Amino acid sequence: MLRKLTMWVRWGRLTFILVAMALVLFPASPSLAEPGYAIADEAVDCSNPRGTPEINYCAQKSYEAADKRLNEVYQKVVSGLSADQKNQLVDIQLTWIKFRDTSCAFETYQARNGTGYIAYLSECKERLTKRRTADLEKYLSFRAGTTAPPTLKLGSKGEEVKELQRLLGEPKLSLKPVKIDGVFGQTPEAAVKEFQRKAYLPADGIVEPKTWEKLYDVLSF
Repeated sequence: MLRKLTMWVRWGRLTFILVAMALVLFPASPSLAEPGYAIADEAVDCSNPRGTPEINYCAQKSYEAADKRLNEVYQKVVSGLSADQKNQLVDIQLTWIKFRDTSCAFETYQARNGTGYIAYLSECKERLTKRRTADLEKYLSFRAGTTAPPTLKLGSKGEEVKELQRLLGEPKLSLKPVKIDGVFGQTPEAAVKEFQRKAYLPADGIVEPKTWEKLYDVLSF
């Protein structure tokens, strides 16, 4: 009897240790299905969410909508590509997804243990997803010939210049940092010339339709 009792005690200790190790090695991630987040079946007014669970829920649903839109645009791009281009785009898209997810994990690191972590993470992923969607949509516009981008040069100002500055700052281009202020000064001009040289375009610093097209082409692929 004493031997059996000792075995049960040892087995109980072993079970406890294994459970504890599992909790350490494989911590649970917050989910909408957990208590406090399980509100997916309820009517939630995302224009006026109440409390952290609803904020998390609405942020995640908003990101999911943005991701769905990206997939729709992505399929439109793929439909007009050759087999080689499709393979190239698939690789690039997978790389971009990894970039988005790791970037947002870094951006929201300080909030990782908070109750609002899902909202912070979803908002970051939604922002980068919408940016990627916009780039692919503009690529489609250029391909269809329906977009006539404005020609920009030294001294130009406005929202188009901000868009140009944002594109020039994309890590993939490996150009010098450009301030996004809507003013086409000497720094953006130098960045444009550098890009044009790399893209085998006339390096005159003027952003005409061919330079716009090459920018979106490079960033989309």
